Amino acid sequence: MMTRQARNRRPTHFRPYPSNSLQARARVVAIALLVDGETDDHELAYLNDPAWLKALDIDRTVFIEVLHDFCEDLAKITPSGIGYPLRDNELLAMLNEVSQPALQSRLKEVTRHLIECDGKVSRQEAQLWRKIISSWQPAN
Repeated sequence: MMTRQARNRRPTHFRPYPSNSLQARARVVAIALLVDGETDDHELAYLNDPAWLKALDIDRTVFIEVLHDFCEDLAKITPSGIGYPLRDNELLAMLNEVSQPALQSRLKEVTRHLIECDGKVSRQEAQLWRKIISSWQPAN
């Protein structure tokens, strides 16, 4: 039987993206959208606003492709379709693909709006937000 520590050390199941790439940025938004297992009309309305795409310099087609790829990666891990909680090492690996402070700052703003736009913050969204904030602390 595998210990919890051993499970957390397993390699990530998600495709890697180049550092600070459009895909790395888009995946953080995809994670924020899907982290609680629900999407609602407010989140979809926010994503239909081209302002967030412009803020992150992402093309809508790239976002849709990355969202599809992320869902595909999740489906390979959980073929039953039942939720998959991201392990810390997986989430950190994906967050660390965005290392430029200016990009991190813009991503924080976009993910905060996406998480809060439906008027409620789920436990999973709050955990994601705490991980983003702790991972992307401004340098002193």
